[in-house]
Amino acid sequence: MSLVACLRGGCAKPGLNLVQASCHNARAMNAAKRRQIFIRLRAALPEPRGELQYNSPFELLIAVILSAQSTDVGVNKATARLFPVAN
Repeated sequence: MSLVACLRGGCAKPGLNLVQASCHNARAMNAAKRRQIFIRLRAALPEPRGELQYNSPFELLIAVILSAQSTDVGVNKATARLFPVAN
């Protein structure tokens, strides 16, 4: 059962808050199911790449922080001008 369904009351444990529901949902997915998900993801995307553009771990950190407030495209536009000046 999904977290959304759990939060909408479709969960076997009604009245759970968001943290409790997510913990309950995580326990509902056993280790074998989690392993299968990662196996399938690895097969589909052997070398996953993000959309953010960066040259160092610090630049990645800044880009990730900015991406919470904007799209990756918008962050890339801003950091293209910011990183050369800031470095």
